[in-house]
Formats: sequence, C-alpha cells, structure tokens
Amino acid sequence: MRQLLGVLLGGVGTAALYVACLGWNTPKDPGTCTGPYDAAQVVLLALGMVLLVVVASFLRAEVAAAAAATVEVTVLFAVDAITIDDPCAEGTIWPVGALLLLVGAGLGLGVVALLAGLVRRRVRPIASN
Repeated sequence: MRQLLGVLLGGVGTAALYVACLGWNTPKDPGTCTGPYDAAQVVLLALGMVLLVVVASFLRAEVAAAAAATVEVTVLFAVDAITIDDPCAEGTIWPVGALLLLVGAGLGLGVVALLAGLVRRRVRPIASN
C-alpha cells in the first residue's frame, strides 16, 4: 500500500507540477528559436520533484515515487515535444531529449531517494530514544 501511495504521489504530483510550472508557457519566443520555457520554470519543476520524493520517504515509498516521477516527466515531455509546433526544428530529435531526461531524472531522483531513505533511517532511531 505504501508503494502505491508513493507511485501516486510521484506520478500525480509530477503531473501537477509540470502543468503548474510549464503548462502556461508553450509557444516559442517570437522571431527566435529559443524557448518555450525559462530556466527558472525548469528548475522549479526539478526542485518540486525532489520535494515529492523527500515527502514520499516519510511513507517509506521514496523509490516508487522517484520511479513514477521519472516516467511521468518523460512522458509529459514527449507529449509536449510532439504537440508543440516548432518552426525552428530541422529534424525531430525529441526522442534524444526524452532519453536524456529519462536517464538524468532517473539518476537524480534515485540519488535523492537513496539519501532521503538514509536520512530517514538515521533520524528515526534518534527520535525513538
């Protein structure tokens, strides 16, 4: 049951964060090939995903939350890449970006899950004394 809660927290939480951070700014900047997102939006999304995994660690479901968040953000990125009209794109390289996002988010959130689990195990015995 805890793992299911972790998956729900990671998946649904990431979807909500994605829409809140990136959902409102989808057109490319006019006359340029930059955008559609500012760096601050992406950093906010990443920090929010880290927070979700840390919160899931209190449920002992940090690994499930990290895995769900990784898959969810990759799927949402792929959907955005397919549906956003990009007049600057000469070729379709979004699958490369999706693969890099999958690996990067998986590694990053995996490390956060590991650290959050270690901290939870170290703090718990101290709190019970």
